[in-house]
Amino acid sequence: MATRSSCYARQLLLPCFITGVFALPLLGQAQAPDSQATGALPRRNLWGTAGFGVGTGGVGWIFGGWYGANNLVIGYRHAYAAPVFGGSPLHDRALLLGVRKRGRSSHALIAGGPARLGGSQSETTTDSPNEIGGALSAEVGFITPLFGFGFDIFASRSRSMSLVGATVSVQVGWFGNPP
Repeated sequence: MATRSSCYARQLLLPCFITGVFALPLLGQAQAPDSQATGALPRRNLWGTAGFGVGTGGVGWIFGGWYGANNLVIGYRHAYAAPVFGGSPLHDRALLLGVRKRGRSSHALIAGGPARLGGSQSETTTDSPNEIGGALSAEVGFITPLFGFGFDIFASRSRSMSLVGATVSVQVGWFGNPP
């Protein structure tokens, strides 16, 4: 019989493992010494995201911040979902690690990591204490060097709670010049 702590460990390790597996192919990529790209500056970006849309049982919104170094990203996300007709709202706070693809006027990312979920999914119970779980986040943005808009999908799961949603977002920060 598994102990409670080993169940939590599995819930945290799965998103971290999945994110790490997606990032492994990027570690082997290197420029050849005779390449013209040798000496190119790394692309570092910093931006914030705020979005509104649908979430578990009703409306949802997210706020987040991202830092990107070339194709790797690290971010923090706060997601919230409130039922339209009764029920308790759900929320999460997540620290995410993932990969990103940057184009001339767009970018896409996928990231996962540990999350802290709160709220309750039952109308008859009071809010349960916060629980540790795992989170995933995906974002597609159409960007200029300083501004963008995009679409976000988020999900998180703990032992007794799950939160899923999709939003349209505004992104503000430094996206840099096109590659």
